[in-house]
Amino acid sequence: MQLIEIKRDTAPKTGQRAEGGITYAVVRDLDSDTLFFTLISNTGGGYHSKELVPLPRIAACLSGFEAGKLVPAKVLRDAFTGRSSNNAGFLATCLRHEGLLSAFPDAAHQHQLGSDLAGWRLAMLALEGKPYVPTVAAEAGTTVSQPLADTGKAKKSRKGNADKLAEPDSVEDHHADPA
Repeated sequence: MQLIEIKRDTAPKTGQRAEGGITYAVVRDLDSDTLFFTLISNTGGGYHSKELVPLPRIAACLSGFEAGKLVPAKVLRDAFTGRSSNNAGFLATCLRHEGLLSAFPDAAHQHQLGSDLAGWRLAMLALEGKPYVPTVAAEAGTTVSQPLADTGKAKKSRKGNADKLAEPDSVEDHHADPA
């Protein structure tokens, strides 16, 4: 997989009492032309997964909705493998910023389908990019960028057991929420 970052932006949060924004990137796999969203950072608090979320998985989550109908953010949960409760809402914020979702009438914090996903995808594929470097949380709580590498270290589960070796071929493992 040869990944390039073709866009990075910060979307203002859309929740009723939300403050700050979600920084995200649109990443492209040059081998397959698959696009991904990844949540990079959150100003204002709240954990999230840093995995690459494939656009086809996002499209599948939205496929059952008609134009003009309410699209709750929670339908985007299945786009993620990570379990953070903020993932779906943060992704919805990014999709709204890209125009793929829009505000639902009379409820600015709710969503409805936005612009044409296929047209947006073609516009993104036309953009130039730079090599993608995943963002991972450092032990001191800061965010640093590190290239994917085979560390050979055991990965601890939520129970603290070193029960699984890190898999360098799995992009999701390098983007998982450290919590």
